[in-house]
Amino acid sequence: MIFEVSRPTNLPPLNHDEKYISDLALSEIKQKIKSSGGKISFSKFMHHALYAPLLGYYSGKSKKFGESGDFITAAEETGILGRIIAKQCSVILNEIPDAAIIEYGPGSGALAVSILKQLLQMGLKPRAYYMVDVSEDLIERQKNRISTELPEIYDSVIWKSEIPDGFSGIVIGNEVIDSMPFERFMISNKRILQFFVGTKEEELVYKLEPANIEIKKYVKRIESQIGKSLCEGYISEISFIGRDWINQISLKLNQGMIILLDYGVSRSEYYSDDKNQGWTHCHFKHHKHFEPLIYPGMQDITTWVDFSLISETAKANDMIVDAYLTQAQFIINNGIEDEFLGFESMDIKKQMELTRQIKLLTLPDKMGSNFKCLVMTKNFLKKGMVNQTGDKSYVL
Repeated sequence: MIFEVSRPTNLPPLNHDEKYISDLALSEIKQKIKSSGGKISFSKFMHHALYAPLLGYYSGKSKKFGESGDFITAAEETGILGRIIAKQCSVILNEIPDAAIIEYGPGSGALAVSILKQLLQMGLKPRAYYMVDVSEDLIERQKNRISTELPEIYDSVIWKSEIPDGFSGIVIGNEVIDSMPFERFMISNKRILQFFVGTKEEELVYKLEPANIEIKKYVKRIESQIGKSLCEGYISEISFIGRDWINQISLKLNQGMIILLDYGVSRSEYYSDDKNQGWTHCHFKHHKHFEPLIYPGMQDITTWVDFSLISETAKANDMIVDAYLTQAQFIINNGIEDEFLGFESMDIKKQMELTRQIKLLTLPDKMGSNFKCLVMTKNFLKKGMVNQTGDKSYVL
């Protein structure tokens, strides 16, 4: 079964340089398809589109963040989120000697800067701050930013390709799992079909074929857990790579905490009837749309996170799920009132900007509700280490 690509009509066009890079990325993807017998899984397509050396969206040199990029993250907009995360990190740093911090997918380095500044202000310095990234371009930007804004701690910041073995400390992932390559499936005539990517007349198209054993078993497991069969025509996603990532971290983490922030929901919400076309969406120059196969290398491809999968994977690896909170609740629990110190003495412009940033992070129609925070620990039991006010881990 072949699905044609649905091209949005409201997107800005690629400029000359963008089209050149995207055409190169498309050519490479076509070659991968040809050498794989005419199709590749959706997750492999997504890996090439986002992470192919020099040509992928995240591994290339296009500007991703900010007004001139494709989307804005909380860390780019305000240092508040980093300061809040730092306060949670301080629990570990005060209790585990020689603890370090690892941040996955650190983007421009904005979050790292705000976390480290707050920790230094609290009189805390991690043994090391590891930054795990695949983009040479982003790594260069991170190095420039930290050397400029935090020269006194630059030597403690270390760039890695993966988590070190025998690590103790804090692992941070802000908007990381959503952009890990995932699989897509569809229910058709009571069959479970898998999305592949192939070509038709030199254009990329979807090819739906019987799903592999892993996907079939997982879909049956979903149906068993939610207590019903997924309806005819149901389309959704599974993040096996996100699951494997948590497995890898749990094996290498001796003692410490994992803090994940991302837009996501529980499994029952993820595979609900009203989400029967899935959660996949794309970002291009601040335009959100739903077609991953266009503009390879030039647009972000993402999906919401099934936090139930992450939670059960952690528990299977002897980790404890301490709290599952909305981002708003996580921020409130970790001292948001400190941000208002001296508010009365600020000029109107600064008061308005601070208020705007707080609203962005906490209001339900902004990032407050859709973004969740999952806090997990391993070999670290200490009463009061995580403020569990508003915890909804029972839904996972």
